[in-house]
Amino acid sequence: MDNASPNLSTVSEVALPASSAIPPDAFRMRVADSWTTRGPGPQDGLLLSEADRNSLSRIGIPLRIPTAGVPIYHAGDKARDVFLLLEGIVRVTHLTADGRRQVIAFHWPGDLFGMQEQGLYIHDAQTITACLVARLSVRDLKATFLEHPALQSHVLIKILSDLRETQHNTVTRSLPDATIALATFLLACTQHHELFDASQDLLTLPMPRSDIADYIGAAVETISRAFRALEHEGLIRRITPKTIKVDLERIRSRCAATAPLSPPP
Repeated sequence: MDNASPNLSTVSEVALPASSAIPPDAFRMRVADSWTTRGPGPQDGLLLSEADRNSLSRIGIPLRIPTAGVPIYHAGDKARDVFLLLEGIVRVTHLTADGRRQVIAFHWPGDLFGMQEQGLYIHDAQTITACLVARLSVRDLKATFLEHPALQSHVLIKILSDLRETQHNTVTRSLPDATIALATFLLACTQHHELFDASQDLLTLPMPRSDIADYIGAAVETISRAFRALEHEGLIRRITPKTIKVDLERIRSRCAATAPLSPPP
């Protein structure tokens, strides 16, 4: 069942009050390409210095959002902040002039989001799961960059990494075969330890089918058929409505069409 958004205008209506600042060790930035540095956690990421993490902890306002479907901001809202996702998953969406919804991106822990133009947010952002988000004032972040230039460099690397990921996602959306597009999406999801249990090859998808369809650019019925096709081929096996067992090697082979945009070894 899809996650229905509650009738809320701001995230502050549901965000739980924080008893303390976010600990510095919680701050990291996810990257998905050759700028990767192996960190202490289960995923690759940029290693922020102690000074950088302390600075982010000092200016970051914690927003603990306990439920799915909560809007963090809307397109057209005044953009005074950017957001660093620390826990959970967020979707960014865009409504076309004819009322169709597009899922522009899924954001994971370590992602920055809050794209702005002329002082306004240009998309909508909503939670898919319970989330912990650091709200960073643009003004405070600019001042922090002056004090810690290395942090600004890390943010630039993160932006370039996200641009490369966006290019890869564009290729996924342009694939004429929805089955290959879905396989490519599932393969990308296995890169996130929040969703993928590598010891059992089990992938949990917290987003509804409608989100996947709007991300790939297909009808929900088409995505349902694509799931059945992948299962018929033996690439996946559905365990529950949200959990599938993935044959990782076979699904990688099936996604060879997108290999030119994969990160270099």
